[in-house]
Amino acid sequence: YLITGFLESGKTSFLSFTLQQDYFRTEGKTLLILCEEGEEEYDEEALAKDNVVVEVIEKEEDFTPERLQALDIIHQPERVVMEYNGMWLEEMKLPAGWGIEQHITCVDASTFQVYMQNMKSIFMDMIKNTDMVIFNRCKKEDPLPTYRRGIKVANQRAEVIFEDEEGELGDIFQDEM
Repeated sequence: YLITGFLESGKTSFLSFTLQQDYFRTEGKTLLILCEEGEEEYDEEALAKDNVVVEVIEKEEDFTPERLQALDIIHQPERVVMEYNGMWLEEMKLPAGWGIEQHITCVDASTFQVYMQNMKSIFMDMIKNTDMVIFNRCKKEDPLPTYRRGIKVANQRAEVIFEDEEGELGDIFQDEM
């Protein structure tokens, strides 16, 4: 599983919630690879309870198929979840036998327009192959249909989800669509 987004886009909050859900639990070990450390912290007790081990890769040049393969050998996980740095622009190279089950991109709705104005090509590259885009921190007054169209221009097949500031899928957002 690959989770992307710019710094402070809600990746850690999304993953913290998802890793604790019954539907996402697995019998074996989950390897969580963090490619940046933001403001939000993971609850180490909750991760341990769910058999999640964490590895941090701080530099883009250290994110290599060989390093990932070594982590696979050390931890022997049933699955790997990556919180990938949205600014690492190089093509991601995975070890032999690895694939991406699902690619999710998190977007802070309060900063979306700024990113689209100032870093549009980087953002579009980030979402061109994503399966799902989750806009979090949405407000009723946000131009959500415009946000959806902006995503669909770059990636027709991406599912677009809007969450309010509490992380809920509010009815107010469905009225806009």
